[in-house]
Amino acid sequence: MQRKPSNIYEPQRKQDHLPADDTKDALDWNEAVIDSDAAPSKNDPYQQQIRANRRNNYLMALLFLVVLAGIFYVFSKQQPGKGLPLDPERAQLKTENDDTFSAYASLSKDHLAFNTNQDISYAYETLAENDLIELTDQASYPLDSTWIKQAGTRLNMADKALQHGQLNEALLRYNEALKIYPDIKDVQRYIGLIHLQKKEFDLAISAFEKAIAQESNNPRLLNNLGICFLGLNEYDKALIVLEAALIQDPSYLMAHYNIATLYYRQQAYDKSLPYFEYYLGADNENLEAYQLYAKSLIQLDEWDVASEVLAELSRKMPDSAPVYFRLAQALSMQQQPSPAMSALEQGIALMDTRRALSWLNKKEFDVLRSSPEFQTLVESLSKN
Repeated sequence: MQRKPSNIYEPQRKQDHLPADDTKDALDWNEAVIDSDAAPSKNDPYQQQIRANRRNNYLMALLFLVVLAGIFYVFSKQQPGKGLPLDPERAQLKTENDDTFSAYASLSKDHLAFNTNQDISYAYETLAENDLIELTDQASYPLDSTWIKQAGTRLNMADKALQHGQLNEALLRYNEALKIYPDIKDVQRYIGLIHLQKKEFDLAISAFEKAIAQESNNPRLLNNLGICFLGLNEYDKALIVLEAALIQDPSYLMAHYNIATLYYRQQAYDKSLPYFEYYLGADNENLEAYQLYAKSLIQLDEWDVASEVLAELSRKMPDSAPVYFRLAQALSMQQQPSPAMSALEQGIALMDTRRALSWLNKKEFDVLRSSPEFQTLVESLSKN
């Protein structure tokens, strides 16, 4: 015999017999039962329907959570730019290495430009070297996925070759990439650096001028071009481009250093000093710059500053005999014979007797030559 619910349930029901598919009314009714003092029996058909509906809801919710977790897991394992549908007219390339000679490319239908200032993920997998397509004499190559891959792979091959010091192989692959897409930025800069390393200054100049035409506001390109002219001893041209680099970036240290070196080579020591001083004020670990600065000071008879610089340099280069000899010269010219002799003895201790005597015979030590300490030092060396 079916039991009719008590009056406490009546406000929750729209009719005496609950429809089997009326889930919402069943749930509402069940909530009312839970709050009741007289709960229906387990065999009540209304309660059986309620329990079935709740089980179904729990199972659906659990299934949804499992599917959602699976989706998150798949996307967490997905590498950027790999396995995703791509537009072949909008692609990006990157070499494997991010070091000095690495290059990044961003390719689009209307623009082909390198970018070395941001991390770009692969849009296409690079090819194996045996998958390279041989280039022909055609005037241009289409901007599609096939040739983007070909250009990117050649850039990767060039980068690897540079890492292993294979300069000719790197040049070959860079030039092949440029044959596919001639307007790629930065590649001319790397070609210029390779020629500069090989001391092929004319070829380096040609490459850097092309790079500057693509990127005129880059002081580093101007600096590299200036180094090429220095290599050819074309000082006027070198000075023009190095000064242009400082106009673009007055704090660019390498341009300061190269102008200082240029003036030093021309024996314009007074002009070299402010550039050396600016450079060393920011980078006092360049020992070559320190030595050239000290030599410039000696040539200008600025003995007090020279002795300070050489004293500092002797602490940075404690195994350099010439530094001690020049320090001795500077101190002797300041009428400081005892410190000068001490510096001489330190320098002599770092070289063989024959070379030491050769140094002591130089005119730089004429001021000390008449002193008893100097004569005793020479006599002791002559006996060995």
